[in-house]
Amino acid sequence: MVNSRESSSDDDNLLSSFGAGDTIFREGEDGRVMFIIESGEIEIIRGRGDREVRLALLGPGDFFGEMGVLDNDLPRSTTARSVGPSRVLPIDAPTFERLLQEHPELAVRLLRRLSAQLRDILLEDLRAKRAVAGVLAGVQRRAEVTRPIVVPGMVTEKGTAPAETRPVPPRLVHPETGRGFPLSGCPQTLIGRPDPKTGIAPEIDLEPLDVHKSLSRLHAIIEQRGEFFYIREAPKALNGVWVAGHRLGTGKEYEMRNGDRLRIGMVELVFETRPAGED
Repeated sequence: MVNSRESSSDDDNLLSSFGAGDTIFREGEDGRVMFIIESGEIEIIRGRGDREVRLALLGPGDFFGEMGVLDNDLPRSTTARSVGPSRVLPIDAPTFERLLQEHPELAVRLLRRLSAQLRDILLEDLRAKRAVAGVLAGVQRRAEVTRPIVVPGMVTEKGTAPAETRPVPPRLVHPETGRGFPLSGCPQTLIGRPDPKTGIAPEIDLEPLDVHKSLSRLHAIIEQRGEFFYIREAPKALNGVWVAGHRLGTGKEYEMRNGDRLRIGMVELVFETRPAGED
């Protein structure tokens, strides 16, 4: 731990006090204790190159630094900083084990926290893979630009070029507004709404259309396999994915076809792979 810290003078009070801007621990340090917030707010930060990204803002009753007691051989993966005056209770591994025995509900909260962290890591990994795929797709598109361009009706060495109708990129369309949401062009496209704590947003953000607040942060996933597209509910998507009035349900997927009407939460959409009205 760094920066000044004052312990309570009461023998039975082991709380530690921090002022605004005080760092409780830094990313990369050894960690052998966790903390429970008694008062104030603590921001959890991770370095991204030459900048910092706030991952979470925690308040009274929340805990942080739990990996310090679960695996103290690993360095801290984040920085914890006090936003304003705060008081926290440091807990070492023996104390933590005793608390779990006396308060089993803490184990449930810890598992939920670790599950959310694992989900965020998986999402970041998926986005990194998509970024690489996007770069490769861009290289392919630039290579295609070097090919001769044939305009419908142009007279060429082989005769008159036939008229050609190019398919539109696969997308979801909101019928009421006409707003279109192209798929990411990668193997998977995530649909939902942004997470204000982590700053992570899905490729298709439907929050502006979700007047009923029915969307989960990660609500649905569209997967492309060759020329086919499949949609499925994300785990814990409370208001589901509906096709032709029937809910898919967790673990099931649906092969989408041009013109299919979908409902994601309470948002009505149409899947398009070619211009409307074209057979």
